[in-house]
Amino acid sequence: GNINANPLKPISGNTLLDLVISPANVATVKCLIDTSLINVNNVSLSVRIFSTPIIVEGKRTTFGVLKRTAFQKGQSPPTIIKQKATAPTPLTYLVDLYSPIVAYSVDKISSTATVCCRIRRASDNAEQDIGFSGNKIDDTAIVSFVGIGNVAFITKIYNQGTGSSFYDISQTVAIEQARYVIASNSFNMIDLNLNASKPLTLANTLTFTNAFTVAKINAQSTINYICYGALGGLWYNGTNPAVSGLGGFDGTNARTITGKDLNEHLGYFNMKTSKLFVSKDGNAETDTGAFATSLGATHIGGRNLTNLYMNGEWREMIFFNSDETSNKTAIELDINTRFSIY
Repeated sequence: GNINANPLKPISGNTLLDLVISPANVATVKCLIDTSLINVNNVSLSVRIFSTPIIVEGKRTTFGVLKRTAFQKGQSPPTIIKQKATAPTPLTYLVDLYSPIVAYSVDKISSTATVCCRIRRASDNAEQDIGFSGNKIDDTAIVSFVGIGNVAFITKIYNQGTGSSFYDISQTVAIEQARYVIASNSFNMIDLNLNASKPLTLANTLTFTNAFTVAKINAQSTINYICYGALGGLWYNGTNPAVSGLGGFDGTNARTITGKDLNEHLGYFNMKTSKLFVSKDGNAETDTGAFATSLGATHIGGRNLTNLYMNGEWREMIFFNSDETSNKTAIELDINTRFSIY
C-alpha cells in the first residue's frame, strides 16, 4: 500500500531520511520524494523494513534490513527500492492450530500449557508438578526432584486441549501408578515389578470421534487397549484373534487393520459415516467396517481389567470430537516432526 508522511516538512543540513515499514510482509517499497523541499546538497535515504516488534527477554527487538541511497540537490531521488523482508516464522502449536478437546503429551503442544504432569517420588511420597523446558517435558526438574536413578511415578497428566482441566487424568493409588521414563520420554504403563499398572482415569467421560496417538507395545497381552470406556475403546495390538493390529471395539463391533509388532507407531482412528477408519504412520486410512459414531473414554493407557491393560508406553494422545480427515496429513506431520516415528 501507500505510506504517506504527513505533515510534509522541509529538510536542511546533512540529512538522513529514514523510512520504517512494518509489518514485514512487504517485498517492494516505493519512495517518492518531493525534491522542492530539499535545499541541501547531500541527502541520504534509508529504508528499513521491520517485522512486527517481538519481545525477547523483556526487550523490544525488530528484524529487518537497511538499504541506503544518497543523492544530490536537484537530482532525481530513487523512486523504487526493492528489498525482501525476512522475519522468523512464529512458533505454532498443534492445539492452537486444530483445537482438540483433549491433548496429553510429553511435549508442550499448546501455547498456554505450563505443566505437563504431576509426579510422585517413592522415598517420601512427595509430589510435584513438572512443566516444560522449551517445548519438551522438563527432565532436569524430574531428576532434581526424585534423584538420579530413582523412579518418577505419574499421579496426574494435565490436559493441554481446549477441554482444559475438566479432562485431566490421574491415578491416586501408589502401587497402580505408571512411571515416567526419561530415556524414552514416555509414560510407561508397566511398574517396577513388571506387573500391569492401572490406567489413568478421567473424572468426566471423554466423548470423541477422532484420535491421534503415539504409543509402543512392549509385550502382547490379550488386548493392549490404549483407552477405554463403558462400551469399548481403542487398541494397538494383542493376542486376541479379533486383534490383528490397530483397531477398536464399540461394544458390538471389533474392527482392526493388519500388522502388529512391538514398534512405536502413530495411530489414527476416525469414527465417521458409521464406520471406523484406521491408519498408522501416516499411511492412507483404511475403512475397517461398521462402527459407532463415537466412543466415551474413562481410562487412558489401558482398560481396567488385568488381561486388557496396556503393556507398553505412550508419548502423546490427542482426541477430537470432530472429523479431522481434512487435517490428517498436517496433524500427522506435526507429530512425526517432533517424535521421528517413521
